[in-house]
Amino acid sequence: MMNRQDLREDYWDILRGIAIALVVIGHSMQSWSGEMASSGTYWDYIWFKMIYGFHMPIFALISGYFMYNTMKRDAVSIFISKTKSLLLPILVWGGIDTCILLIKEKKITLLYVLQTYRYFLGSSLWFLWALYGCALIVIIVNKLFKDNIYLYFLIIILSPFITDAKYLGAIKFLFPYYVLGYFVKKHNHRIRDWLCSIEKRKTYFGQAMTLILYYLAIKYLYNYNTYFYTTGITVLKSENVIWQLGIDCIRLLIGILGCISIMIVANTLILVAKKWNLLSVFTKALKMLGYYSMAIYILNWRTIALGTCIAHKTSGSWWNIACITIIAIVIYCVMAIFLYKTNLIAGLLFGKWSKSKAHESKKV
Repeated sequence: MMNRQDLREDYWDILRGIAIALVVIGHSMQSWSGEMASSGTYWDYIWFKMIYGFHMPIFALISGYFMYNTMKRDAVSIFISKTKSLLLPILVWGGIDTCILLIKEKKITLLYVLQTYRYFLGSSLWFLWALYGCALIVIIVNKLFKDNIYLYFLIIILSPFITDAKYLGAIKFLFPYYVLGYFVKKHNHRIRDWLCSIEKRKTYFGQAMTLILYYLAIKYLYNYNTYFYTTGITVLKSENVIWQLGIDCIRLLIGILGCISIMIVANTLILVAKKWNLLSVFTKALKMLGYYSMAIYILNWRTIALGTCIAHKTSGSWWNIACITIIAIVIYCVMAIFLYKTNLIAGLLFGKWSKSKAHESKKV
């Protein structure tokens, strides 16, 4: 039986495990759902919207949470660490994709190789680019401006007036959540008790209202134009600046509400598992998903294109999506376990350089 202190320490890994499972479900709906995937109607499905309202923001929040601990080190060592864990896998996977395409097309010239490599660097693993950019900004603000909270707010407020080009849009999209997680950790002594407060009856009403409010916001305010992927952040190319700023604000508020909601759901699942004496099995499974979340995300990204190609051959039923998601997660975990046995491969492909799982599970 796990004690409360262990549960608090494992909470973020459990949350990350739940989040990566939802990411795969969302991608399954997007790529492996038959007619829904081929026609693009998934954008309007309530469950898809509920997942996409927070699924990448919660990862940014968790990354920012663990970023705070690393800020005790000097800026150079932090920069090197983030480069190895985030940028290097992007460069390696870009090289892998380039080699695959060159073998397929049998066209090898120096110019074509460079153009192809540049294309793949700019068209995949956007989330890693975004986390890398967020980390660099936090390093600069922390080391040069002593974590000036007003500067963080200024960066967020001015972000719509900066171009979205070259992954800047992705960085701007996730930066508010990254900073939120960073300050949650900074004030951890105030937040920690709240994370377990679901055990107190007096908090049930507030948590239920939060979930209901998130559902209503998703149902009535979140639509095709609200997704970051469809409208971006910047107002520079918008015909209606006020409309774009409104979309940005709505998306941000719904994202924060969604992050709080999934944290409430995670606490509830933990309590249910504890009541049914399944806590150790439940936490072990989700911690494993959380530990391999980077590998699952990257491997899942590699199969999205394949899923899109076969989407029209599948039934698109919810049962079909659930089965594909479970099978995919199992395959990703098996592959990750195998690949993580070699430290160099784990580092180059997934940014995991430490051999100690106990140590690495506390890092992002």
